[in-house]
Amino acid sequence: MIVKTSLLSILSLVFLLNCQDIPDFNNPPEIHYGEEICDQCSMIISEVRYASAYITHDGNVRIFDDIGDMLLYYDEFSEDVGVFWVHDYNDEEWIPMDKAHFIMSPNLITPMGHGIIAFSDYEQAVTLANKLNGMVLTYEQLLVMTKTHNHTMHEK
Repeated sequence: MIVKTSLLSILSLVFLLNCQDIPDFNNPPEIHYGEEICDQCSMIISEVRYASAYITHDGNVRIFDDIGDMLLYYDEFSEDVGVFWVHDYNDEEWIPMDKAHFIMSPNLITPMGHGIIAFSDYEQAVTLANKLNGMVLTYEQLLVMTKTHNHTMHEK
């Protein structure tokens, strides 16, 4: 009887562990624009092209109104991120951050003034960066600049 009860307990535990939500890193989170607030600045997220998000390995979803706010939050809390998501500036489609090309320019007006936008197409990023006297950065370069605080994001 004790063996059956122990076996049933173990099987129940295995079942419960398998039923836990596994983070979906292949699909971006849904943001309810005009309703939900930025995890960094607590402002309402209203402009799709600037919004960003990330999903941690333990399933937490963080949403932001500005790519710069996402980077500041990540820098401060150093969560174990499974995937970062950004929007293409032109077509507003989600793109995994590691596939994006970024423009950083003080001439870009973004919701929180960080001056960072993303593109899925490298040539589009270069063309606009040249017009704005900005620089084109990769995902890795942007994260390094944030971690070393060697960036041109505006101070609050």
